[in-house]
Amino acid sequence: MEQYQAKVAQVNAATDPMEKEKLTWEAKALEEQLSAWEQETKQHTIILWLETK
Repeated sequence: MEQYQAKVAQVNAATDPMEKEKLTWEAKALEEQLSAWEQETKQHTIILWLETK
Protein backbone atom coordinates (compact mmCIF):
# COMPACT_ATOMS: atom_id res chain seq x y z
CA MET A 1 0.00 0.00 0.00
CA GLU A 2 2.86 2.37 0.83
CA GLN A 3 4.50 1.69 -2.53
CA TYR A 4 1.21 2.37 -4.31
CA GLN A 5 0.66 5.63 -2.45
CA ALA A 6 4.23 6.73 -3.20
CA LYS A 7 3.78 5.89 -6.88
CA VAL A 8 0.54 7.87 -7.05
CA ALA A 9 2.33 10.83 -5.48
CA GLN A 10 5.04 10.52 -8.15
CA VAL A 11 2.38 10.46 -10.88
CA ASN A 12 0.81 13.62 -9.47
CA ALA A 13 4.20 15.36 -9.27
CA ALA A 14 5.41 14.34 -12.73
CA THR A 15 5.47 17.03 -15.40
CA ASP A 16 6.94 15.08 -18.33
CA PRO A 17 4.08 13.33 -20.18
CA MET A 18 6.14 10.22 -20.97
CA GLU A 19 7.33 9.91 -17.39
CA LYS A 20 3.78 10.44 -16.13
CA GLU A 21 2.51 7.69 -18.44
CA LYS A 22 5.21 5.28 -17.22
CA LEU A 23 4.47 6.05 -13.57
CA THR A 24 0.73 5.70 -14.18
CA TRP A 25 1.29 2.24 -15.66
CA GLU A 26 3.41 1.26 -12.63
CA ALA A 27 0.75 2.58 -10.23
CA LYS A 28 -1.92 0.62 -12.09
CA ALA A 29 0.15 -2.58 -11.78
CA LEU A 30 0.51 -2.02 -8.03
CA GLU A 31 -3.22 -1.32 -7.74
CA GLU A 32 -4.02 -4.59 -9.52
CA GLN A 33 -1.68 -6.51 -7.20
CA LEU A 34 -3.32 -4.97 -4.13
CA SER A 35 -6.73 -5.88 -5.51
CA ALA A 36 -5.64 -9.47 -6.13
CA TRP A 37 -4.31 -9.75 -2.59
CA GLU A 38 -7.56 -8.35 -1.22
CA GLN A 39 -9.53 -10.97 -3.15
CA GLU A 40 -7.25 -13.70 -1.77
CA THR A 41 -7.85 -12.55 1.79
CA LYS A 42 -11.54 -13.17 1.25
CA GLN A 43 -10.81 -16.77 0.26
CA HIS A 44 -8.22 -17.83 2.83
CA THR A 45 -8.04 -17.76 6.60
CA ILE A 46 -4.86 -18.16 8.61
CA ILE A 47 -5.15 -19.48 12.13
CA LEU A 48 -2.17 -18.95 14.38
CA TRP A 49 -2.07 -21.02 17.55
CA LEU A 50 0.47 -19.99 20.17
CA GLU A 51 1.34 -22.10 23.17
CA THR A 52 3.55 -21.35 26.11
CA LYS A 53 5.64 -24.02 27.80
